[in-house]
Amino acid sequence: MSIPFNGSGQTGPGYQSDKSPDSSSKRFLLQPDGTWFQDTEELHDFRSQLPPALQQALTSPTDSESVMACLDGSTTWALGTLVEVHDLETTYVQLASYFDAIQRPVASRLMLFRCYSRLLEWQRARSTRVHKGKSLVKLSEACRRAGWYCMAEFYLMLTLIEDSISESGKVKEAGGVLWRLAATNGWTKSKVADWFKAAFTKKSFYDDLGWCPEAVLQEMGSDWQLSLPAIEESVCWFPNQFFCRLLIDNLGSKGADGGKTLERLAAYLMACMPGTRVKRRVITTSTDLDVFCSIEGVMTDFRQELGRQWICECKDTDVVGFTAVAKFARVLDSSKCKSGVLFTRNRVSGDGEYRWAHQEICRLYQQHGIVIMVIDLDDMKAAAEGQSFLSLLRNRYEHVRHDLWKRVETP
Repeated sequence: MSIPFNGSGQTGPGYQSDKSPDSSSKRFLLQPDGTWFQDTEELHDFRSQLPPALQQALTSPTDSESVMACLDGSTTWALGTLVEVHDLETTYVQLASYFDAIQRPVASRLMLFRCYSRLLEWQRARSTRVHKGKSLVKLSEACRRAGWYCMAEFYLMLTLIEDSISESGKVKEAGGVLWRLAATNGWTKSKVADWFKAAFTKKSFYDDLGWCPEAVLQEMGSDWQLSLPAIEESVCWFPNQFFCRLLIDNLGSKGADGGKTLERLAAYLMACMPGTRVKRRVITTSTDLDVFCSIEGVMTDFRQELGRQWICECKDTDVVGFTAVAKFARVLDSSKCKSGVLFTRNRVSGDGEYRWAHQEICRLYQQHGIVIMVIDLDDMKAAAEGQSFLSLLRNRYEHVRHDLWKRVETP
């Protein structure tokens, strides 16, 4: 099913107009935004070799969504062999290159995100691991072209983990994503090689959590994070929905990780905000912090009012009462942190009634200027389905600051 196309026929911005071009000597493509783009022989040949259903999808006004729906409907994902799945992955990557060639970077990135998600779903359906390095490295390249260097770094590290698992931690002398990470991010080759070897030693987390490389990356600290997010990138939200749903399904269970699934989920949701450096299980002289976050880069939204150091408390219990909130407030105050996030499977006691724990959260801000933003199971499920976690935090912040008795729901 894969078609030989590498996207090398990029023609620049081409003819951009809101009117149909008059020249009959050249072909033009009508874009969804009403502009026209000059076609090329390579692009035309690529489309002509696609199956009829995909050719028709590319002529749709919502072509990227139609193409993804067409590919999602393929039975290859659920029933095909490993070779057939790799062929379909190649088709996704080539279609992403096609959208890049006609100056549609957003559609290209969506193609690659969908490809990665579908590979994870196929693994679970067939109980068989598949190497996902191709789609991840292409995602990294797409993010770098957009100027999203934090996300490019993130996906390149996931690619390194996939390669490490496939190669059993054995470092290649030349080539591969390992040396690309060293060349583009300024790390020495010996340091990147150490990460490559370390990733394989964390393979048990990879196997236990759906063969998701994010599970391994969470165990590797945050020293690999060098880039600062651009302003546009800092508000992006592209979580691995499969990984989030997997963690949510395991909430409340006492597995091999000692029942710390909520901490892992909280750390991942926070880390998906570009520029956020996250540490789990930080031990101090007086207590332990479930999740500690440091916000880096230029902040132009509500986060600039909340400081750069955040502490997250995770309560995988039925009800969070006054005592738990008061203790968390004391930790924030002693750490001189302006903000904290309380992750819980349920809402705090007295929520919406201005009583008990809810009242204590409101008073804490009024008296000390400290904000506790409560994220419950419904919020985590919404974030797992793609709703902006940043918008959820903003609403919870306004809920506390303006003393709103009723929860503000994000539409």
